[in-house]
Parts: sequence; C-alpha cells; structure tokens
Amino acid sequence: MKENISLSVVDAYLQVLYADEQVKNSRSQVASTTEQLQLADERMQQGLIAKADYLQVKSELATENLTLANAQSQLTINKVNLMQLMELPVTPDFTIDEPNIDNELVKSINPTPDSVYQLALKNRPEIQSSALNKQVKTLGVS
Repeated sequence: MKENISLSVVDAYLQVLYADEQVKNSRSQVASTTEQLQLADERMQQGLIAKADYLQVKSELATENLTLANAQSQLTINKVNLMQLMELPVTPDFTIDEPNIDNELVKSINPTPDSVYQLALKNRPEIQSSALNKQVKTLGVS
C-alpha cells in the first residue's frame, strides 16, 4: 500500500513538472504571437495586409491566451493533487524543486551512433534473420 502511495506521489510530481513546462511553453507562444500581432498591426496600418489577416493573428493570440489559461489551471490542479497526496495543507504558494540535470549526465545517457548500430545488429529481427539465412546457405553448400 505504501509503495502505491509513493508511486502516486512520484507520478503527481511528474505531472506538476509536465504542467509547468506546458505553462512555460504557452507563455512563450503568447509572447511570440503578441509580437506577430504588433507586426501585423503595423503592416495593416501601412496597407500591406488586409484587415482579415490582422484579425486572423488576433484570433490566434486569443487562442494562445486560452491555451495558457488552461495550462495554468492544469498546473494548479496538479499541484493540489500533489499536496493532497503528500498530506500537506493546500496553499497557493506551493512550489516544487525541478531536477537539475547537468550536461555530463545527459552526455552519459546519449548513446553514440556506433553503440546504437551495434545494438541494432544484436536486436533487430531482420538482421538476425539475414545472419541465420546466411548460415543456412553456407551449411547447405558444404
């Protein structure tokens, strides 16, 4: 039972991390679309684009703002779930520590092309089949 609770807490923590990344991505997208809207406004004022094109970008910004609001809501829900699983009081200032993955760890995880190729030689069924067919043919010739 305790192991299931621990897994649930880990899962909830990962959900908070994921939701936090979604919020960051949404904020970035809103900033980008806001810049596009400003550019579209300038271009419309100069008569370079139609008002419909400007309104299309404005619509995209509204959609991005909705996406951001939904991401923030999901982050809040995930934080509440995590606090409840950890039996902590639900507070709006709850924060989590994000894992710090340094480059050396990432480099050690990333395989080299040669190691991927060697692993494929060992594990891919079509490669194994070809090797066995080659052995069968050499046995049949002798």
